[in-house]
Amino acid sequence: LKGNTLTGEINQNYYNATPETASKAYWVISTKGNCYQKTYHAVPTSLSQQAALTNGIQIFPNPFTQEIIIQSERNLNNAQVLVFDSNGRNLLSESFNGTSSTLNLEQLPAGLYMLQIQDESGLVSTSKLVKY
Repeated sequence: LKGNTLTGEINQNYYNATPETASKAYWVISTKGNCYQKTYHAVPTSLSQQAALTNGIQIFPNPFTQEIIIQSERNLNNAQVLVFDSNGRNLLSESFNGTSSTLNLEQLPAGLYMLQIQDESGLVSTSKLVKY
């Protein structure tokens, strides 16, 4: 991806409450002192994956402290549940069967995570999780 400097932004601090992520992927570089972090934000790559974002899966509570509940409007068989940290590292991988499951995330430190559920047909649902 090609980076763009935002004109008029002091120290490049930028906040967008409603980013357009339906058709764009982007990355953000954060620096402070000698620290440098590049955070990638990706979006679904196909229309079928975009449709999966609203496929009737609910994640709660969010924010959470110890565990989350995953509920689906339809029965999921052999779905894969993945949890990634903000650097894209896969921290957890579990199978999901049925319409409801509880996922214990007590071992994770407070922070922002991505939860990805891929069903047997290949549809992917992605949700942001906040642990406090």
